[in-house]
Amino acid sequence: MRRVKSIVFLSLTLLLFTATSVHVYSTGLLAIFPYWPSMTSTHEVFEIWVKNGGMAYHPQLLLVMTQTCYEKLTKVEIDFNNDDGPDEILGPGDFPVASPGYVPPSDYVPALYPPGIRYTVASLKDHLGIGGTTESIHWALVDFPSGATINGLTEYPVEITLDSTSPKMLVYVYGKSVSRKEQLST
Repeated sequence: MRRVKSIVFLSLTLLLFTATSVHVYSTGLLAIFPYWPSMTSTHEVFEIWVKNGGMAYHPQLLLVMTQTCYEKLTKVEIDFNNDDGPDEILGPGDFPVASPGYVPPSDYVPALYPPGIRYTVASLKDHLGIGGTTESIHWALVDFPSGATINGLTEYPVEITLDSTSPKMLVYVYGKSVSRKEQLST
């Protein structure tokens, strides 16, 4: 009995050490601040970085808004790097209505991205505070400037101006953990 307790104790200790090690040394997860990236005002600056170092390639923003926000939308301006003005200007025509299922739909997911980067329409509606309603949501997938990477713990600022009289939009960020060149060489 004493031997069994020793083995169980040792196993649990190793399991906890392994779980801690995996968490501490993982790299490549993108983070965004504010941590709950929901715009309920017309202007916000988001800081994006790679947790625990590493680099993210081909970063993209996923923007998801309520039907009410969409109906009152004039435009969305995106300024990557907080420099001299908007790099992208999106109008209502750039935000298709979400079909039942997932956002973005599978035919919009870039090649070699993991399949788990899509969100259910129901969960997005919950995050927007309209879960359980028949209100539609609209979405857009926006590339960062050509060749952009998000490097390590350095914060990458993205300024978004949401020109809508009823602002309510989620902002998520995607990125690959290996470059296109590395993908082609494997």
